[in-house]
Formats: sequence, C-alpha cells, structure tokens
Amino acid sequence: MATRPRRREASREQELLEAARKLFSQKGFANTTISDIVRKAGVAQGTFYLYFESKAALVQQLLQMFHRVVQEEVATSGDDSQAPAERVRAGVKAAFHASVKHADLLRMLFRDPSIGVADLIRTDRASREQRMQATAQVLRTGMASGNLHEIDPKLAARLVFAMVEAAVVEWILHGSDTDPEQFAEGLAQILIRGLVKRPEPVTLEQRSSV
Repeated sequence: MATRPRRREASREQELLEAARKLFSQKGFANTTISDIVRKAGVAQGTFYLYFESKAALVQQLLQMFHRVVQEEVATSGDDSQAPAERVRAGVKAAFHASVKHADLLRMLFRDPSIGVADLIRTDRASREQRMQATAQVLRTGMASGNLHEIDPKLAARLVFAMVEAAVVEWILHGSDTDPEQFAEGLAQILIRGLVKRPEPVTLEQRSSV
C-alpha cells in the first residue's frame, strides 16, 4: 500500500519528462513554456514544481537520464572474455547507438543557444570520469598483453571519448541520412586500427635467415 503513491509520483515525473522532450523536439527549448508541458502531460501547473524548479532543471534531468542509459549500454556491451580490441569495438558502438536513440534531445541541446550546454555537461562530470576510468582500464589491459600500442591509458581513453562524441555530433547534425550501424562500425574500425599493434613486416634478410 505504501509504495503506490511513490509509484504514482515516479509516473508523474516521467510523464512530465516525456511531454517536455516531445515539445522541445517540436518547438525548441525557448519556445516551449511550462504551461505547454503540463498541458501535454495532462497535469496541473503546480505539479510541475513538485519535481522541477525550472525548465532548465528538467533538461538537466533529461541529460542525466541519457548519460545513465549510455553508461548502462556500454557496461553491458562486452565482457572480460573478449580481446581488448573487441571490447573497445563493442563499447564504442554501444555508446554511439545509445546516443543516436536520443538524437532529438541532443539535437536540441546542440542547436538551441538559450540552453547553457556547457553548464549541463558539467553535471555529468562524475559519471563521465567513471566511464573514462573503465575505458582506460580496458586499454591498460590490452597494452599489458602487448596487443595495443603503449601510450598513456588515460590519454588514450580521453581520445576515444573525444572521437565518439565528435562522431555523435557529426551524425546528429549533418549525417543522419547515413545508416547509423555503418557509421558506428566505421568509427570503431578507425579507433581499433589506431590502437591495435600490427605484426612487423618481415624483411628480406629475415626471410633468408629462416
């Protein structure tokens, strides 16, 4: 009995988030009012303020939800039995596809100058750091096994993140007519080829000595 009100509260919050996301996608952040959101969600005006202080706070919640989804998708994309290169491939593709599923939200964030994107991104600093440390550990393992080029794992993780984020922005803003699977696989291939050591070519002298 005691759990029903909490479930209803969670449902109300989700209804507001979903309504706002649809309206932001259609009208933009600046042109969407709180009255629009509550009307779309079918709740009273005062209900909005039970969950959010402002539209900006609601957007922040949407962004945090997005980051949680990406983190969960990446965390379940591979396992320790895979080679480091395959774990990188799986993680890169999982992050890209999870981002594409939220293209409407990200497109609004990138294009609407009334939103302080830099301030919103700072709210993800802790979870971003966790994801980066996990990526660095995968790369460190690959380097220790001799399969990956030996560079600073933390730097390598930052560069992987930078390339994935740049690819997401490129697809969302300029290349959404391209198949996302093809885009993600191309990104993964480029990263893996830069990270994985290739066998040294055998010289004529080495061949003659065999």
